[in-house]
Parts: sequence; C-alpha cells; structure tokens
Amino acid sequence: DPLSPPEALEESIRDFIGRCRRNGWTPAFYGVAEENLPAYQKAGLKLLPIAQEGVRSLRGGLPAAWPEALSAKLDEARAGGLRVRRYHRSLVPQPLLDEELEKVSEAWLKERRLGELRFSLGSFSLEEIDGHPTFVCESARGVEAFCSWLPFAAGRSMVLDLLRKRPDAAPGCRELLLAESLAAFAEGGLEEASFGMISVSRPAAVDAPQKGISRLERFLDRLGTAYGYKDLFTLKDMFGPRWQARYLALPSGRSLPRVALALADVHTTRGLRQLLRR
Repeated sequence: DPLSPPEALEESIRDFIGRCRRNGWTPAFYGVAEENLPAYQKAGLKLLPIAQEGVRSLRGGLPAAWPEALSAKLDEARAGGLRVRRYHRSLVPQPLLDEELEKVSEAWLKERRLGELRFSLGSFSLEEIDGHPTFVCESARGVEAFCSWLPFAAGRSMVLDLLRKRPDAAPGCRELLLAESLAAFAEGGLEEASFGMISVSRPAAVDAPQKGISRLERFLDRLGTAYGYKDLFTLKDMFGPRWQARYLALPSGRSLPRVALALADVHTTRGLRQLLRR
C-alpha cells in the first residue's frame, strides 16, 4: 500500500495511477492489505489474491505454554543441545560466525536453485544484518540456522526478513529460532511480529480479472514449490498467527502478464522468469 496517512490513501492511489498513465506505465500495487480493498476498487482497479501474511500479536506477552506439537519440538531441540543467541554484529562483529552464516546461506540457496531473491523477500549480506535483530541457532558443530528481522510501525513491530538453515540442520532449529525471537521481542515491549507474505492458501478473488489468472496462479504455485512456501506456512502456522489476505491490484486482465513479468524481474535476475515462461 502507499505510505500515507489512512485518510490520504485514496488520494495517494489516484496520484500514483495518474503518474503512471502520464508516463505510459502500467500501475500495479503488490501485496495490498485486505482492509484497504475498497480504496482500490473506487480507483477502478481489479484485485487478485496472491498471498497471506501471518501476524502474531505480542501485546500482553506470549502464552505460558505453546501448543503441544510446538512445545514438543522445542523440548526436543533443547534436549539435543541447541541454543539460540542474538548476534549484535554492529557492536561486536565475529569473523568466524560471519563465515558460518555465509556458508549456511550459500547451501540454503543452492538447494533452491533460484539465487538471491529481493524486493518483497530478503537477500543475505553481512552488511544487511548489521543493524537488524539477528538470531543464531547453534549446536556443538556450529551454526544450524539463523534468522533476521526488520522493524516496522515506527519500530513497535518486527517482520521476519531471513530464515535459513543448513541442509542437514538439526530438527527443531527453526522452531527454536522463531520462539526465542518472539520471546525477546515480547520482553522488549514490542506489539506485533509478522512472519511475512506466503503465496499459499489464497482466498477467493475479489473482482479479479479472469484473463490470465490461472497462469499467474500456476506461477505462484511453482514459486511456492521452488522456495518451500508450503513448508514455511506449516512452520509459521504452529505459532498461531492470524493470517491476513494480501492482494495484487491492477487495471485489467490484459495487464496481468506484463505485471507478472515485472514482478519476476524485480524479485530476481534468474529463475523466476523461466518459471513464468513455463
């Protein structure tokens, strides 16, 4: 959604559409919130559901005990010698730990054969994690997994940016990472934690353009398979977030192939275009 006060949302949408049309561009809004759909419909745009975002409230702290299945995984991870710590790289950089993080990230990317993604997905670099909350899950053999977060809502909330593990990671390392991250944020007085958008379990379309929808949905499904979205959805759903629909807003069905190709281009320079063409 445009960055604007709520009362200026409709004006901001119209302003962006007007600027695009004056320059001969196709306007599109990616990942817009469900509560803002009427503003896009008033602007004459069509809406296609593309993903869901999981948001976990931290107000009032976390529950004394997680659901049974999650608690069992956390107990197993701790019994197996896993531990989580926060890495304050900007304060005390650790070259050996940096090297391990790079190796974990490279191995994780190699499994997916897509290269680093960007735009609405995080890309790994040591400089990027310098000023952001980063947590590392370790065992006796070294780093099993790590995650990093980005602030939003004026620093009152966090959104998950990266979550990567080694191919032979110990069971429960990701669950322990997320649980310890949420606990740290709750103790710090933050209000919410978002697990980010995942293009699975999409809701029904709202006034969506019919032309090209099946092609885009096949593309999103292939992207989800390549990037492991279904596994991520299952993992994040264990923490009991509320899932909120996210939409693509665009002028018509005729513009959908062009918009989908543009989204593939801004997310990566390799991999997604081939998925889209197939």
